Amino acid sequence: MKKLSLVLLGCIVACVAASGQQPIRFGVYGGYGFNMHSASFSELPGVPSCCPRFESGNGTGMAFGGLLNVPFTSRLSFDLRAGMNQQSGVLSAEETTGVIIAGVPKSGAFEHTIDADLTVVAAEPSVAVRVVGGLSFRAGVSAGVLIGKKYTQKEQIIKPERTATFVDGNGNDTHSRTRNESSGDLPGASQFQAAVLAGVSYDIPLTASRSLLAAPEITYTVPLTSVLANESWKVQTLRFGVALKYASVDAPPEPEAPRIQRVDTTRVPVLSMDSVRFAFGKAIEYMDTVRQGKRLQVRRMVARRDTMFVLADPAGPTASLLATAVYPDGRREEAAGISVATRFVSEALPLLPCVFFEQSSAKIPERYTRRTSGGKLLVHEEQRDPVLLHRDVLNVVGERMRKLQGSTLTLIGTADPTTEPGRCDLAQERAAAVREYLADVWMIDPSRIAIAEGVPCVPQAVTESPKEEGYMENRRVEFFASDARILEAVWCKRTTEATDISPPEIEYDPSGSTRTGIRSWALEVYQGQRRIFADSGDGAPDLVRQTLTTQDANALVDGIGLDVRYRLADSLGRLSQVIHSMPVVRDTADVEVERMSLILFDISQDRIREDARIEIMSFLAGVGAGDEVTITGYTDILGSDIYNRELSERRARTVCDFIRQVVPEANLVECFGVANTKFPAHISSYNSPEERFLSRTVQLEIHRKLSGLY
Repeated sequence: MKKLSLVLLGCIVACVAASGQQPIRFGVYGGYGFNMHSASFSELPGVPSCCPRFESGNGTGMAFGGLLNVPFTSRLSFDLRAGMNQQSGVLSAEETTGVIIAGVPKSGAFEHTIDADLTVVAAEPSVAVRVVGGLSFRAGVSAGVLIGKKYTQKEQIIKPERTATFVDGNGNDTHSRTRNESSGDLPGASQFQAAVLAGVSYDIPLTASRSLLAAPEITYTVPLTSVLANESWKVQTLRFGVALKYASVDAPPEPEAPRIQRVDTTRVPVLSMDSVRFAFGKAIEYMDTVRQGKRLQVRRMVARRDTMFVLADPAGPTASLLATAVYPDGRREEAAGISVATRFVSEALPLLPCVFFEQSSAKIPERYTRRTSGGKLLVHEEQRDPVLLHRDVLNVVGERMRKLQGSTLTLIGTADPTTEPGRCDLAQERAAAVREYLADVWMIDPSRIAIAEGVPCVPQAVTESPKEEGYMENRRVEFFASDARILEAVWCKRTTEATDISPPEIEYDPSGSTRTGIRSWALEVYQGQRRIFADSGDGAPDLVRQTLTTQDANALVDGIGLDVRYRLADSLGRLSQVIHSMPVVRDTADVEVERMSLILFDISQDRIREDARIEIMSFLAGVGAGDEVTITGYTDILGSDIYNRELSERRARTVCDFIRQVVPEANLVECFGVANTKFPAHISSYNSPEERFLSRTVQLEIHRKLSGLY
């Protein structure tokens, strides 16, 4: 070993001397090896065994250590590694024999095994040749010392299973299926271990300067020595691993950043020209970074803005506008007017019987409408937005309780079990805040408003969605009334509702306008004094598109045209404006729709509550033979798309099945679910808990042909 160390030291010195300008690298390596054992012996020295001969085995083991790479040239280098290799494995041999069981001869087999835990500390000098790019081959030797040599030996009956056992030297049954068990240090082990090796690796730079490399590698070792000094036992290893190599590499000098000059010229119109026709701007120098492929390049930029004075058109700018109607089928034509198709609608808005609270708070949120003490009676028939109606729910309930003197109300406060666990006190405080408001503002005797006690302080139908949208739904106060009229739906006045607007999009083209010397432009669309659309910009005018929504259609008034006002301003402050007018016509169909969105479902449920059954029968009581009934199921946004689709369809089918039972004469023409792909009437988002609750619904519509309308 001393001679080997001197030889290795001499090789390193020679390589360092020859390395020249190539960087010396050092680092670490690690890998996982598959060990293939070949042997030719019957027993370990001094260890009893009945094995006819051990011949093969296999195993696995780790390898790790340090490395030094010294280059001769750019392609040839010396690689020295020192580390630990595990060459463990199991030798096994099967021996066929005959056995007698209950006086009957049968075939049997013994299995002889030696489980060896072998560890070698070795040095691995080798020569590496770079073939192309980062691909290299290396070959060398491995020389080291066997420092770990534990073993375990046993012989075991493997056939027949479970029945046969060994006998001792006196012929007595040992009641054991194993014998000749032994363990300890491997006797007769050879201390010195040597092998030849070959491998392939590929260097991958981890830094731009190549100071740090990662090299995936494969190494194969063929032994020159035996594990046992006087017996044949050799171990070949196929190892997969990776090496990290580091070299202190001087960063290349920064190339001088290229100098790029950029000059812009601004044309400034003037009414009269004096001797100054051109003015140079001040040069501003700055550094700019641009990406070129995978590299970043730093540039020195010199920017200058010059001014050229030109005579302005004495007439000033000219504004011009062309309006084009754009249809879904791609058809385009001059926008001659706006047509809105409408129908008569009567509908009932559901009253959501609860108030939602913020986390850890018992204060009624600001979004709920507050009224002064002794509030006036309300008129809700004009309200067509169920969300805004819900925000007035305290006053609707208060007004109805004041009218129905014999009615009582029970409040159940709840807390979210995830963000407010065990806060039953908070749930009671929330219920008390609601009772206090009804008593103070609507003069309701507190004895008529009970706060439920001894009930769970989490909702009976808890929302289990593990995110804030689900948690906020569980922070609420629920209302239960002795008189169903307290919480019944609100019927809105008969009104018209837009079903279609044509064209759905208008394109405004200002290309005929003055484009030079323009400072700003603005486009505004008015109906009477009400502005319904606006857009603006700096510089030359752009093409503008206006999309007309259902909300716009409902707001447009019949007989009052749209005025499109387009205005230009040039750099001298001179203005030009053009107005394009389009008539608005609303056409009402001879069909009236009665709509009810009262079927409020618990989360993930499709069961119709008893109060909803009564509402359905009451709603369909006057359905005629020529009337058509449509049923549409909805969900909120919680849950997957597939689950919500199936849930909305189940809700719609449940309602349809109920209608077929109780109102068989109803003409059901549609019964389907749209999940959350479409909002229910008047709902525009799922942001608040009330919007999500109001979306768990089935909408019933009666389409009735009107007679004598025209």
